[in-house]
Amino acid sequence: MRNLEEGNLLFIGLSWEERCFLGLKEDYKRFNQTSKVIILYNCKSEDDDNENRGKIAEYCLKREIQTEFVELDYSDPILTWKKIDSIVEAHKEFIKKPVIDITTLPREITWMLFFFIRRHTARIYYLYHSPEKYSSDWLSKEPGAPRLLLKHSGISDLNKPTGIILLTGFDEIRTRKLVEYYEPKFISLGIQSGSNFNNKERNSKDKHIQVIKGQTNFNTFSIDAFSRDHGLSTINQQVKLMGDYNIIACSQGPKLSLLSLYRSYLANTNIALCYLPSRQYNKEYSTGIGDTVKGEIEF
Repeated sequence: MRNLEEGNLLFIGLSWEERCFLGLKEDYKRFNQTSKVIILYNCKSEDDDNENRGKIAEYCLKREIQTEFVELDYSDPILTWKKIDSIVEAHKEFIKKPVIDITTLPREITWMLFFFIRRHTARIYYLYHSPEKYSSDWLSKEPGAPRLLLKHSGISDLNKPTGIILLTGFDEIRTRKLVEYYEPKFISLGIQSGSNFNNKERNSKDKHIQVIKGQTNFNTFSIDAFSRDHGLSTINQQVKLMGDYNIIACSQGPKLSLLSLYRSYLANTNIALCYLPSRQYNKEYSTGIGDTVKGEIEF
């Protein structure tokens, strides 16, 4: 087995999607000094990810890469928080070159990893693999209750009303759920620019406005999560414009927006980071693997 102290520590999320395993292979090409892969998975996955589990284990064994499968309960953020804390602490001596593949990791889990890894290093490398295509049918259903990320719930001023910055995605019902749950006085909808994956139709601002119209005041703004800063400057501008509100910020758009939203939080720790889970995902969520985006975050 490779010497962990001299290599990279890679975190990934186990999924049934093809790009989970295909992405790991791309990760290895880009970070071929990988010594250990930590694979986080949901205990309630109902064995949908068994095929990729086997492929990952075999691939890493042939290359003498250590693997560790870590079971989490994605529906229990407190237990998940404690488990991630223990995993990072167990590897703290080796967290010199950590790499996180955010492709099939839930946003909440990724943010938790950032929090604990930041205790030991100021730099994290990341990768994201777009799919070749998404299902033309629904992607997610039955949104659960929104929840604020532990240790990232902001600072509330009793003299200020609640405002939300939401980076929207393909499921406008999640937008409605967020508004119904928090009853904000104002919501600013960040709509991903461009037409990739039929974005203009599936993530149109009209769909999101329709489900909240009459419930709150709102505006919309354009954001590009695939830009150089993944939309960070745009988010920071919205945070500044909403200085009269207690801000809750939520990422439902392209996965890369979780990076810029977290960086914005670090510069504006009075805002609260919010995660809105779904109870059901389409088994045909995506197929294949497309472009890869990689970079690093310095904290």
